[in-house]
Amino acid sequence: MSQSVGSAASVGFERPESLSSVDLGALQVIQDEFARQLRPGLSTILSGDISTKVTGIRQDTYAGFQRDLTWPTYVCPVAVSPVQRASVLHLSPELVFPILELMMGGTISPVDPTRQLTAIEEEVLEPIVQIVLRAMSKSWKSVGEIEFSRGADLPLPHETVIVATVEVELSPEARGLVNIALPALLLRRIKARAEVKALPPPAAPTAQQIDTILTLIQPATLEFEARLDGPKVGLRDLLNIKEGQIVLLDQGPDGRVDGLLNKSCYFRGQVVSDGKKRLLLIDSFRESEIA
Repeated sequence: MSQSVGSAASVGFERPESLSSVDLGALQVIQDEFARQLRPGLSTILSGDISTKVTGIRQDTYAGFQRDLTWPTYVCPVAVSPVQRASVLHLSPELVFPILELMMGGTISPVDPTRQLTAIEEEVLEPIVQIVLRAMSKSWKSVGEIEFSRGADLPLPHETVIVATVEVELSPEARGLVNIALPALLLRRIKARAEVKALPPPAAPTAQQIDTILTLIQPATLEFEARLDGPKVGLRDLLNIKEGQIVLLDQGPDGRVDGLLNKSCYFRGQVVSDGKKRLLLIDSFRESEIA
């Protein structure tokens, strides 16, 4: 939507502290990816070789962000999920009007950057907005499932935002800016992700710890089961089984038997007899199951 200079420009809110070098580095990686994702979409829809590069990242209030915009301007409210915060996309007049010329079949020519956009022109810009939103969502995948879409609300003037600026060059004579005011809450997501990655891997247990664990678990009892696998039985046949009927197992007298511990197969053997009892002679271990 097009906006004119409002009262927010005259409201004096103190600007937040500058970003630390660590935070700035993490945001730079994400915004570089955003610029990379943005380029092919714009190049395709505008049928030209478009270049993009990040030219600035800073922390500010939303009121401060508004003060620095070129007016009149194109501002699009953006919803950020799942954090449920408002964001803002701004396209500078130096970018908007050349794009409109190209999308309506013309060529880039000098225009009056001070005039307001018409409702039809805003509709023409919608595919560009969607390309930008998709590029934003893709660039934040490394942090989490964060999605950017058209919204209805703007940040409050005092809210802290992360302002990222990307320069888009349509031709050597035509270039403009894409400014994004992101909720500062996303910076916490980045820090939380970094802290998880920074955790050292768990240390391997020592020989003494292994001996202690074995000593503790030795009194434990496990359920042992010897299972002779048979054929598959249809539900109709199963429902019709009666006492005295014989089920064919498709196994010879020396058929292989699986040895299970707590329902997991660990051994392979065969049934033998000592003259009094049936026993399971273990032929091999199921190494793939143990691993």
